[in-house]
Amino acid sequence: MFSNIIKSIYNPVFYQELKNKPLSFSFKYYFFLILLVSVIFTVVVMASFVPTVVGYMNQFGADLIASYPSDLELTIKNGEVSTNKPNPVVIAFGGLDQLPTEVTEDNKKVNLVVIDTDKAVTVENFVAADTFVLIGKNEVAMQDDEAVKIVKIGPTTSFKITDADVNNYGAKAMSWIKIIYPIAVVGSFLYKFIFLTFYLLILLISAVFVFLLLYLFGRRVSYGKAYQVTLHAVTLVIVLDLILSISSMFGLASFDLTYWMNLVIVFVLVFFNTGSYKPVTVPQL
Repeated sequence: MFSNIIKSIYNPVFYQELKNKPLSFSFKYYFFLILLVSVIFTVVVMASFVPTVVGYMNQFGADLIASYPSDLELTIKNGEVSTNKPNPVVIAFGGLDQLPTEVTEDNKKVNLVVIDTDKAVTVENFVAADTFVLIGKNEVAMQDDEAVKIVKIGPTTSFKITDADVNNYGAKAMSWIKIIYPIAVVGSFLYKFIFLTFYLLILLISAVFVFLLLYLFGRRVSYGKAYQVTLHAVTLVIVLDLILSISSMFGLASFDLTYWMNLVIVFVLVFFNTGSYKPVTVPQL
């Protein structure tokens, strides 16, 4: 099977032998190829991209938990907020510099949370607090897309938050980061494999052009055989797409092959690999 990858890129003898091979032979080859490509793609994602994301999330989560003051007690009783500290209580977030630029460039805030039960929660006070969340006596303000959203705390709401609670819930939330690895493995593999499986439908259309190309150059072939030839000729397209995808991950290149570019590549491979196909004979009158 591995040798057929090279042969599918260029080997006129191999393409000549395809005329006597059943379509199932080429389907087996195609699924072997996309299985191999999907595995390689998944390995690269796991080796380069996922560790970076997990490391970032661990650091971000640790900074977020550490932002909560160790001696702060936030109490909400019957919908009213109070703390054990004088107003305003400012919780700065040291992990803001960990955030990607595209996340913070439109939402540059100095503080994570500001608690001030002496002032009314208004849009003006929210902007002045330079925070992601402003908590008042019985209302909470936060950024919601382009607008500031103010929510009233329900009159039956009652609970207390301490540093121990934040560390406890934070540790539980951080433990879920571990599942990123299996999700990334399954997700990366299925993304590539399913996409290339559905690509078979696109190849049905490409095979029409291949059939016309072969006919134009006088090479006798049925549409079914043209589709079979296309299944092999698309090998270089799939390999190039994999290389470009990996290059994009490492910031080396950002270029996508269009359908027509792919078709030209297939045309070139078909033209040079099917030269031995018998020409169509036109009966003499």
